[in-house]
Formats: sequence, structure tokens, C-alpha cells
Amino acid sequence: MPDTTKSPRTIFLEAVENHAPDAWPQFLDTACGDDDTLRIEVQRLLNAHAEAVTFCDLLPGMRQ
Repeated sequence: MPDTTKSPRTIFLEAVENHAPDAWPQFLDTACGDDDTLRIEVQRLLNAHAEAVTFCDLLPGMRQ
């Protein structure tokens, strides 16, 4: 059963810091459970994060 006290931000940070992107869907299954609204909010944050990383990779001097 998901922890309903977790915020989208908390779940997002846990996903980014502790899970590889290909493991995010399975992690969200557990973290969000049946709360579709929560999962959508977290997925939006993860998508924005992935797009920002991709964009920065394209900029000269921004590669790590």
C-alpha cells in the first residue's frame, strides 16, 4: 500500500536519486499505488527532468 503522506516532489526526488530512469515505472507502481493523480504529477516532474537533462547535453560546455 502506498504511503499517502508522500508528496509528488518527495517521490520525484526518490526516483531521480535512487533509481535508474528505466526503473522509474516500476518504482512509481509501488510509490503511487492506485493514486493516478499522484502518479501523473510525479511523471510530469520526471518527464521535465529528463527533457532538461537532454537539452543541457546538447549545449556546448554543458556536458559533464
